[in-house]
Amino acid sequence: MGCSPTLALGIGVAALGLGCASGGEANDPPGGLSGVLSGSGSGLGPLGETSDGADPTEPEGGSSGSDAADSSSGGDESGPPPDDEPEPGGDSGGDADPEPLPPALPTCGDAALDPGEQCDDGNVVDGDACVHCQNARCGDGVQYLGTEQCDDGNGDNGDACLSSCAAASCGDAVLHDGVEVCDDGTNNGSYGGCMPSCAALAPHCGDGDVTASEQCDPEDQLPFDNVECADDTCLYDFGGIPQLYCNGTCSWAGGYGCDQADADVLCQLVTGDASSTASDYDLAYTQNAPGFACPGVGVNMGTMPEFGVNLTVWYQDFNLIATHGAGVVVVNPTCT
Repeated sequence: MGCSPTLALGIGVAALGLGCASGGEANDPPGGLSGVLSGSGSGLGPLGETSDGADPTEPEGGSSGSDAADSSSGGDESGPPPDDEPEPGGDSGGDADPEPLPPALPTCGDAALDPGEQCDDGNVVDGDACVHCQNARCGDGVQYLGTEQCDDGNGDNGDACLSSCAAASCGDAVLHDGVEVCDDGTNNGSYGGCMPSCAALAPHCGDGDVTASEQCDPEDQLPFDNVECADDTCLYDFGGIPQLYCNGTCSWAGGYGCDQADADVLCQLVTGDASSTASDYDLAYTQNAPGFACPGVGVNMGTMPEFGVNLTVWYQDFNLIATHGAGVVVVNPTCT
């Protein structure tokens, strides 16, 4: 029959009984090293006492080494009385019952609505209306199955999941970074829009091609030194042209010669605004500069209804006086 260590608990030091009497039961006190040192080193517990009160494990004439060491330390901790072994779990100072453990803290998933919880459906399954005991919402980073197509927990509309928790797709009018070239929500290939695939822009200003709605394209080199092509409209920019020739029968509008109607035409051409009129202007002799020429002279630019001018526009990109002589022109208009 085996012999196992005997452990007796006390306040302070624990002593292990490592032996047993020949033929005795394991953990049987007689012949063993059972016992508990008191905190003051004044005596042994009752498990080690003999019939006459002496401890059979203590050498004659003195205390055990561990008892002596405890006494020499000067410890004054009070322990249980020698004849009263402390109850398991009790404290060293009395017979009071130990404090009961506090009740388990409420946990998410116990089906009880606790402080700080918006909901508790009794489970910890993500994807339903209650997520981590909070009401499911777009942006919480958990896809609400059957309601949300996605939920990546951010407000970035340029990724695969929109801030509305809908999956990004061609036609949602939101540009998916790195995937779509364009997305105007219509994507029917109309001018200035996007192709149906969202993989290419539809014909637009700046694509290098002059379409029916354009007068020019910034990507193309114009054959003029004094006229530019507007980057945003692909229409001619005549803002720097100072004069319109309207001498005699060369009138552009109104009666014979230069008048208010001719000044208004000049304002419409230089501003690109069909509603523009001249609140003031001057008449002068032909300037040594480019200008709008007498009909039939210079370059035929076609009609310009975009500017409100339905007449054929004739333009000369060099010194107008060289071809027209000292005629009358409209200059210095105040355009409104």
